[in-house]
Amino acid sequence: MELTLDATLAVRVLHVIAATLAVGIPVALALVVAACPEPEVVERLVTPAERAQWGALAVLVATGVGNLAAFEGNFPGGDWETVLFTKLGFVFALLVVSAVRTFVIAGLASRPAPHVRRLGGWYLATAGLGVLIVGLAEVLAHG
Repeated sequence: MELTLDATLAVRVLHVIAATLAVGIPVALALVVAACPEPEVVERLVTPAERAQWGALAVLVATGVGNLAAFEGNFPGGDWETVLFTKLGFVFALLVVSAVRTFVIAGLASRPAPHVRRLGGWYLATAGLGVLIVGLAEVLAHG
């Protein structure tokens, strides 16, 4: 069996890696915040994690567009398009929740610990949306 790496496969691999980060980062941060560390610890983790999260989301959207382009307008039949548009709706919701979370983080940066702990809920919401999107992606890929 010969294994070749073409552009379509490379885009799909990047898409899966970005999805892993887009779901894994908020899960990890929700767990960290739930452990009630000092606010300084949360602050030191959140800034690079937010940057990585937004980078992963950017790659996810770009490679998602690339994956759709590979179909050249010939989408599979059945409920595939309905699932796709449902997934895209949840991706939009994920981007909105992530944007609000980032603005909340910016506002909480200088506040005491009880306010910092509220971040866990925002990360759980982001992670939950990400897991839902991954489930829809599985349906798209495997029916």
